[in-house]
Amino acid sequence: AVAESGRTLQPLRIEYRVRFDNGEVRWLLGHSNPVREPDGAVLWCGHILDITANRESEDEVRRARDRLATIFQAVPDLLFEVDERGRYLSIHAHREEDLALPSAKLLTMTLDEALPRDVAALVHDCIREADAHGISGQRQYRINVVNGEARWFEMLVAKAVNTAGGEKRFVGISRDIGARKAVENELLRSKSELEETNRSLALALERERK
Repeated sequence: AVAESGRTLQPLRIEYRVRFDNGEVRWLLGHSNPVREPDGAVLWCGHILDITANRESEDEVRRARDRLATIFQAVPDLLFEVDERGRYLSIHAHREEDLALPSAKLLTMTLDEALPRDVAALVHDCIREADAHGISGQRQYRINVVNGEARWFEMLVAKAVNTAGGEKRFVGISRDIGARKAVENELLRSKSELEETNRSLALALERERK
């Protein structure tokens, strides 16, 4: 790095570790500007900073991000983050086929641009409720996913922790409830059939009585 800086006369910025006599390892940042002397030699003028604390903070953030990513991979639900205008900020889908559109495309859109009008209105309603109370009630909606299949989901939205003066953010969780809906529909069908059978039986008994 020093040789390249001396050849191009570009500023030298390099991070590196040093082990001190007591065995402690510290991260240092060297930053200097090369100047060519009249005799052709290159002289660097700059400074060296101890950035160990910064590096440790960055490492902790990276570890926390990795832990969060691992947790997300284990969560079967669809997670999304939007701002108060309904623009997507982040999306996690255990399966891309659970989305209305590919995640890369959704991240360039708003709720109103990406979702059917009734579903977008439902999400906005959840956002308003979460803004007022911290979390919304559960809502159910039906939507065509990436492969065109119509699927049922259950959703709630929570207000995200916000930094002072920062933009409001909201986190939504959607869960595929197709299996539950199938069971509910089967129960309704069975109930309807049972009621029809009871009506037929009642009519038969009435005829027999007469």
